[in-house]
Amino acid sequence: MSSIGRGFFRRVDRHRLQALRTVLTRLLACLLMCLPLAAAAAEREPARRALAPQSGVSQDRALNLVREAVDGRVLSVVPIESGRRGYQVRILLDGGRIQTIRVSPRGRLERR
Repeated sequence: MSSIGRGFFRRVDRHRLQALRTVLTRLLACLLMCLPLAAAAAEREPARRALAPQSGVSQDRALNLVREAVDGRVLSVVPIESGRRGYQVRILLDGGRIQTIRVSPRGRLERR
């Protein structure tokens, strides 16, 4: 009976080893497949930080940009805090008309 028992346990151990090898092989394959994704995410992370919103243009820079673009008297410069940063500059033009210009954080002018 001892020889029958030994054969049974050897067969079970062999099946367990095969199952363990299969599981480990699949796990290793999954990890190797995910490695390029992790590397790509790590490469994008510094770029994402570089694209994060900066403090934007200063009030003086916004004022100079508007003065270069429009001939008129500056009435007010108001910082924009809702949603995105920038400045809203109001200018009195020669004909008595008031024009509002937005200066984006990157220094782009948007006339309104």
